[in-house]
Amino acid sequence: MHCWRIEGGPEPRADRNETLVSYGLRMAYGSESPYYIQAAQVLVRRVDDAIVWSSPHFFVPPGLWGIGIGEDFLDRLVAGESSVFAAGAPLEGIEHLVVRIPVQRSSSGAVRKEGADLTQMYRAAGFREAFPFARDAERDGAIEAHPGDPIRVGALDFDDGFDSRWLVRCVDARCPLWGDGARVRTPAFAIIAAVRAGP
Repeated sequence: MHCWRIEGGPEPRADRNETLVSYGLRMAYGSESPYYIQAAQVLVRRVDDAIVWSSPHFFVPPGLWGIGIGEDFLDRLVAGESSVFAAGAPLEGIEHLVVRIPVQRSSSGAVRKEGADLTQMYRAAGFREAFPFARDAERDGAIEAHPGDPIRVGALDFDDGFDSRWLVRCVDARCPLWGDGARVRTPAFAIIAAVRAGP
């Protein structure tokens, strides 16, 4: 996506087990055949049975933000849309979605409000706050998806000088412990697709 590259967004890297998940918006002009444009994307990393992303890597171009694209994209991820979660698809076997919201405690009120707004967007999609395990040798740097169930996010090396607020959500009908929680809309005017980073 051109806007992503202009803003310095990274390309997926195979050595980091990254996948780029895209949201395609169906467009039509007059009587021409419909076509899809990439209207949003998220760069995710696979850890155990989860995909993890940092909130700045959930990208909707500024001109398209605020019209429901981000919310619909999240709903499709939560629903486990078959185009990316089915057998043989890039996100096969994923049961949890984990988002990291970078937090800088000394930041301005406007920056803190932006973090609170992001947290609310994810909570509206059924995400819940996840807390780190108490430090012990086996679970150091992990968060809890469920009581006693670690996701090892500490190995992801988010070394950007920020603290982290973690939110986690089960993919609908894929996680045996949490049931669903978000109301999912799946209109026919959009699709999502995923591309794994190459070697």
